[in-house]
Amino acid sequence: MTSLVGAGLLALALSAALTPVCRRAALAWRIVDLPRPNRWHRTPVPLLGGVAVMVAVAVATVAWTPSGSPPWAVLGGGAAIFGLGVVDDLRGLSPVTKLVGQTVIAACLNAFGLQLDLFDSAALNVASSVFWVVALVNAFNLLDHMDGLAAGVAVVAGGFQVVFFATDGNLAEAVTAAALAGAAMGFLLFNFPPAGIFLGDAGSLLIGYFIASLSLSATFPYSRSVVSILLVPVMSSLVPILDVALVTVTRRLTGRRIMVGGRDHSSHRLVALGLSDRQAVLTLYALAVTCGVLGLLSARYGLSRTAVLFIMLVVGVGWLGVRLAAAGPELSRPQDD
Repeated sequence: MTSLVGAGLLALALSAALTPVCRRAALAWRIVDLPRPNRWHRTPVPLLGGVAVMVAVAVATVAWTPSGSPPWAVLGGGAAIFGLGVVDDLRGLSPVTKLVGQTVIAACLNAFGLQLDLFDSAALNVASSVFWVVALVNAFNLLDHMDGLAAGVAVVAGGFQVVFFATDGNLAEAVTAAALAGAAMGFLLFNFPPAGIFLGDAGSLLIGYFIASLSLSATFPYSRSVVSILLVPVMSSLVPILDVALVTVTRRLTGRRIMVGGRDHSSHRLVALGLSDRQAVLTLYALAVTCGVLGLLSARYGLSRTAVLFIMLVVGVGWLGVRLAAAGPELSRPQDD
């Protein structure tokens, strides 16, 4: 418990201290996200917030992992995906180039023995592991479309992973998850609406990567089934997953490109339904917490004991999805009208 609290607090302090420094550096070097028709913000916002998150997670994990054995493969892959994001923030990369880079990094995790063990086929295990990492990386990247959303969901997802890993004896992974939650919280102090700095791709890709890769790194004391391995990270990350599903389905139906920015994500549609930016973000936080609690309960007590709650969640999310899909294919801020 001391290691978990220490890692979380150190990461929070480092992130909170470094984020203003990164903001000033981004402004001085003109590394800013300019307003565009397909973006939600209306003024230039500095990037490089991901630098503070990366440094905070790495330092806190190395400092507080017991026995001096932090998950080096996970941290190394995090540095690589962070570097990919920095290049994208500075120069801009095509979606295909980013996807190839993410796939290579995910495949390297398999080379270090970090993979799901869901099938009898080694090839299927590798493919599913790579897909899991790449999918969650892109889900959080696409979720970073409104102030405070991706960072806040990262706090929730990281927090639930702390509980899950710690109770299963995966202390190194629990410490890293605590560091991620703390770093995201420290950054959120400056990113909650109205944001003074953005994560950038360096930060959003990194968050998704850590959430996905930690579940590959842990060793579980029971059968490595789909439920035992993926239920908690999937449920605690259900908001970005649902957002990707909503955007994909609605854009396919309207003949629009999927891998581009747009004002048609879940949070934008909540604003179209009458919520403010902050209310939309807090609503999605609440959904993330609800899903995380249900995932944790199901992993501990079995799906059969939480079936009714799952049915209620599916019905509620389905109803919400229909309401959001009906809000319009491309939205504008109320202030823009």
